[in-house]
Amino acid sequence: MEPPLVNWIVAKILYEAFPLLNRYRIRLTSDFALMGQALATAEGVGKGLDLEFNILPLIRPYIKKLMLKRMGLKGRLKVLRGLLEDLGDLFTHLPGGLRQMLAKTKRGELVVKNPAAELRRIITLKVAAPNAYYRADTYDM
Repeated sequence: MEPPLVNWIVAKILYEAFPLLNRYRIRLTSDFALMGQALATAEGVGKGLDLEFNILPLIRPYIKKLMLKRMGLKGRLKVLRGLLEDLGDLFTHLPGGLRQMLAKTKRGELVVKNPAAELRRIITLKVAAPNAYYRADTYDM
């Protein structure tokens, strides 16, 4: 008998984390996603062989090492450097972008798009003909 998925620690963590990542529009690096998939697979194989298998004690030393590397002085300085570069880009590009937006507003040319209307049209087409693929911009609803 196979153990329920919710008893698998890594799988449970990933299952609970992905909706949060999507909700807050956080993207995982491919390395992290592949590592999660590998850990979930290793845990699944271990649970298939022994229902009492717990992968966390086995991976704890590697997690500690990774956390120390990322949270140590070098890791924090690397993050800080990236944040400062992003802040510099923001201060460089924001004034020009705001000027363009205000100029368009003054001329009455500012257009605000609502993606929900386009999504409704695509969904309506898909529900009307679920096995067909249409280009939504070619049909008026």
